[in-house]
Amino acid sequence: MFNHVITWVIQGPLTISDEEDITLKCVESIKSFYPGSKIILSTWEQPKFDTQGIKLIINKDPGQLDSKSKYMKNFLRANHSSLQGILSVDTKYVAKIRSDFWLESNSSVLENFINENEQSCLNKIITTSSNNRGWSIPFYVSDLFFFGETIKIKKIYSDIKIEKLSRLNENSVPLHRLPFVFSDNYRIQDYKFYVEQFLTINYFKNININLNYNNFLEFRFSDLVLSYSLISEHFLTISEKNFGLQSKKHRIIGLKDDLKIWEYANKTSRLGKLKFFYYLIFIYFKTFKRIFSFYRRGLIR
Repeated sequence: MFNHVITWVIQGPLTISDEEDITLKCVESIKSFYPGSKIILSTWEQPKFDTQGIKLIINKDPGQLDSKSKYMKNFLRANHSSLQGILSVDTKYVAKIRSDFWLESNSSVLENFINENEQSCLNKIITTSSNNRGWSIPFYVSDLFFFGETIKIKKIYSDIKIEKLSRLNENSVPLHRLPFVFSDNYRIQDYKFYVEQFLTINYFKNININLNYNNFLEFRFSDLVLSYSLISEHFLTISEKNFGLQSKKHRIIGLKDDLKIWEYANKTSRLGKLKFFYYLIFIYFKTFKRIFSFYRRGLIR
């Protein structure tokens, strides 16, 4: 069995929903579907359930960031509990799952990934297809779930630096980013990147890929090309439904394995590369339709 080479790191606060202990449900589901795998629970307080058979890490709360965004507020906590759990892993592979998720089935995905990686060195990290902001945000990978070699997953969370955003006035924002400036997301985004962008960019930095990308407002065509090319080379997107991943808090939408644009970006044939560039051009200029709608509503003059 391959389970003995995997450690599951459950990260986050103890989660109760509708009087159901979701964190306990997560632990029990892993024990049921991946017997023999090690389990680490990296959290903030002593669980009320029996923790026999799992390694428990009670972290010191690093506090929250000063931010209008609820996601950025908890960034230090999420990053700290994830990293402390991963640093305690002594197996070759690690699965990082949040404490408000659980598994409803076993999956051959992880076993197939391990077998292929051992034979051909895939050099990739599995992530999920939900919670990706899509085409408009470069260098953005969902952080709901990660699976891969421990040494690689560790580089997502290690040595991360959080930088505040120097607010840009509307006149300095690229034309194709104006629709975002008038959205609610812009008004509460007070750090240089989204949480997921911080993690993705940090991973690339830790594998010696330095990006000329300064903040989330930047949206150049060259950024998209580089983003999708790098992401398709280093990450593999699998639908949550293929893991049996479930949550009461997050809607599991079950997108297809690998995002289409990532799939195109990884093609080596001439036709594959043409599809990739045509797709990027299409979504890039699609933004101008939104700009026109803002203009008609009087938001842009």
